[in-house]
Amino acid sequence: MPDGTPRSQSTPTFNTLEREAAFRNPPKDRASYSILNEFVAPHIESFNSIFDDSGLPSGDGDGKGLLSLALKEIGERVVFDKNIRDSADSGWGNRMRIWIEQVTIARPMVPEKDKTARERRVFPSEARERLTSYKGRMMVKLCWTDISGQKHDTMKDCGLVPIMVRVRQISSS
Repeated sequence: MPDGTPRSQSTPTFNTLEREAAFRNPPKDRASYSILNEFVAPHIESFNSIFDDSGLPSGDGDGKGLLSLALKEIGERVVFDKNIRDSADSGWGNRMRIWIEQVTIARPMVPEKDKTARERRVFPSEARERLTSYKGRMMVKLCWTDISGQKHDTMKDCGLVPIMVRVRQISSS
């Protein structure tokens, strides 16, 4: 220095080079910053509770998750087809029971319109590159009884559901 004092060596405080290296080559087995895991853990557990409530305190769930609780809550509905104009008949008409037996959310897949794809599964990085959402198809098994009491069922498409990355249900299947 001009006044004769030795020059002090300043150390960078922003760790720019380390952050740039971690961005270009992220670790495959963990997050670059462990505090990020703490921030996203409640969100991941919340999404996991849709399928599995094993994270709840003992006795608070049936081990099947919020979807199964929703199906129980919806329950079974009974409808009758009595014609109001037909006043001679005092009955309620034909009875039909309707209920949802099962709800499934599939892994994210390439749309059926795309005939050229060899791999039908979509991965999160591919969804980002395609500028699309990472979403899976939700299907319900709708059941009903006819006039004679025989059970019938059909699978119905309920649309696409966004899937959170790193959740158990999707990443383990």
